[in-house]
Amino acid sequence: MSHDIRQRSALQSPDRIGIVIVDHLSKHYQTVPDSQQTQAIGALLALRDALDLPATITRYREKGVKDSRDPIASGGSTIVVTNRQVLDPWEDQGFVNVIASWDRATLLVFGRCTEASLTFTVLGALAHGHDCFFVVDAIVWPSSSIESAHRSRIQQAGGVPVSTRQIILELLRDWNDLETRARANQIISKFGI
Repeated sequence: MSHDIRQRSALQSPDRIGIVIVDHLSKHYQTVPDSQQTQAIGALLALRDALDLPATITRYREKGVKDSRDPIASGGSTIVVTNRQVLDPWEDQGFVNVIASWDRATLLVFGRCTEASLTFTVLGALAHGHDCFFVVDAIVWPSSSIESAHRSRIQQAGGVPVSTRQIILELLRDWNDLETRARANQIISKFGI
């Protein structure tokens, strides 16, 4: 894949996009079930189902997960789970193989921000030639100071911050098609985005 500045405007093309959810664990979201991040993640998963986007959850040293798939979306589809033993997902061959199998130039990254996982995921994606967008309202940041530091580092390296609403509107932007308009409005309304 060529890391070309012209590709950065390609967010609008669902056939170029894959989704990476970093360190998703249901228990982290159960404590704040009505949070902005939970709503944004729900909207992105609904968009994933609507557009049939490939997705993976990458988890660090998760114990007790025996199944390689995790049905976290409300739709019937599943998400490939990669359980890694290293902090950087790009050092885990299972994760690398999943991403390579998609043949997608652009990755949307969101989930739980730990001191390393989210940053390493984005920096690795950029190093592997992907365009990378991190969805700021769908990331559970531990604190505002940590958010500021991570956002600065990711942006300095070439990661692009986006919002959930922006992604929905760009990917479902054909407002002349009544079905597309209805799908976008349904997701936005259901999740309050």
